[in-house]
Amino acid sequence: MTATTVAPSLGLGDRIAFGVIAGMAALLGLLAVADGIWRTIALAAGNGPVGLIAFAPLPGNVGNITGATVTSDALGEGSRALLVVASAISLLVVAAISGAVVVFLTMTARGTPFHRILYPVVLTAGLLMSLGGILASGLDGLGRMMAGGDLGEPYQMAFELQLGPWAFGFVVLVAAYVIRAGERLQRDAEGLV
Repeated sequence: MTATTVAPSLGLGDRIAFGVIAGMAALLGLLAVADGIWRTIALAAGNGPVGLIAFAPLPGNVGNITGATVTSDALGEGSRALLVVASAISLLVVAAISGAVVVFLTMTARGTPFHRILYPVVLTAGLLMSLGGILASGLDGLGRMMAGGDLGEPYQMAFELQLGPWAFGFVVLVAAYVIRAGERLQRDAEGLV
């Protein structure tokens, strides 16, 4: 009995489209990483913007101020250090996500969507998204709370926690399991066609 190889189901046009999309994803990933580097350096140097929760009535009782942006040079060293570390962790998460997307699109364009390298890449990206996102959000929030306390009125010792971005990391972890199951299924089905 001879084993026959199965040709990839993607045509040339599909492969080119996936390659173009992978290139665009890589470009957007590089832009996001460059923005993260700029933000981290700006926060450390003292000219990075930091949004804080504030509360002060507007003149004439027409409303309230609920937020304000200050530059990081107005903050204490402790709060600025926390914001810089949180920004650096977020930068690492963005780089991992961008890399995972490019690897997945490249593997799909090559006709090997369940390549053995994809599982560890997606698993690492999912872990960094969930754990790194939680850590970055927590440190960022703590830095903003400390900054609000240091600056006093009208700034509040509070922050908003965005659940969506880091919670999506758990969805990516589930996708890593699906990729692992797909790898096994592909390996078990080899030679049956």
